Amino acid sequence: MKIVILGSGNVATHLAVALKALGHEIQQVYSRTYENAVILSKKVDAQPIDKINQVVDTADLYVFSVKDDALRQVINAMPHTRGIWVHTAGSVPMDMFSSRAKEYGVLYPLQTFSKERNLSFKEIPLFIEASSQSTFVAIEDLANSLSNQVHHLGSDKRSYLHLAAVFACNFTNHMYRLAGDI
Repeated sequence: MKIVILGSGNVATHLAVALKALGHEIQQVYSRTYENAVILSKKVDAQPIDKINQVVDTADLYVFSVKDDALRQVINAMPHTRGIWVHTAGSVPMDMFSSRAKEYGVLYPLQTFSKERNLSFKEIPLFIEASSQSTFVAIEDLANSLSNQVHHLGSDKRSYLHLAAVFACNFTNHMYRLAGDI
């Protein structure tokens, strides 16, 4: 599968590396900061770009893995393409793509990511959603190649799952900090 990664942060990095390891061709990595695009592109043998209008229109999949508050801006600036558009956000509804893409969905990994920490995608639960049955099958096939734990979950329930996960992770970290202070 030919893939364009939009974003160069923690999730984008782990996902791009995992997809490349499975034999997918990462065509481009887009980041607002060219240096960040270069760093990830070198890991996955892709073309780095920092201008959204440079995104090729020939990929099979476009993975939007940017900060939640930047997602709408990136989607709106994105040129029209033929491939499936997915985002990796837990709290953003799938229909954010509805006015811009024909085939779209969600590929949400329930995991805290750090570029310095090695992870096995096979063990990370992935929650997927799609705009049509054929798009769902394509996203599900990709997700199953990445993880042994793939689940269908709609936008409403996914946002609650994400909120619970953020609370559990951040509250635990906060408690560790308080314990250290004590």
